[in-house]
Amino acid sequence: MWSRLRSWHKAALIVAVLAVLGLGGFAASAALGGDDPATVVGRVEQPAPAPSSAPATPSTPVPTAGKQKRLVTETEPIKFKTRTIKDNWLPKGTREMRTGGVNGVRTRTYEVTFVDGREVSRKLVKNEVTRKPVAEVVAVGTY
Repeated sequence: MWSRLRSWHKAALIVAVLAVLGLGGFAASAALGGDDPATVVGRVEQPAPAPSSAPATPSTPVPTAGKQKRLVTETEPIKFKTRTIKDNWLPKGTREMRTGGVNGVRTRTYEVTFVDGREVSRKLVKNEVTRKPVAEVVAVGTY
């Protein structure tokens, strides 16, 4: 009988059994892949800043005579990928989203040289993925 249940039915049964056993919110949250309640308490969810290609620091310095070097940081989004899986419990042709995709963020830091207030050269100092993209998972029915 267990193998004939859909995945969300199985998850609901597991949560119900854990709640009855007294493991409460922590076990239910862990079973569903949620956060540890100890880390959630007191945390205020802030919306993630929208990645942009605009520099985080000003790229136009105050015009002064001579040569200056500055560090300029830029961010850009990394598109998430879509992964399709087959599900023999869904009717044929039916599509069901299992996991929503989330774009990642790449941060690049440049050493920019200015002469008389104008950019003359740019050298990449640091290139890192600040937040990895999360793939979108879509189930396609084959029943």
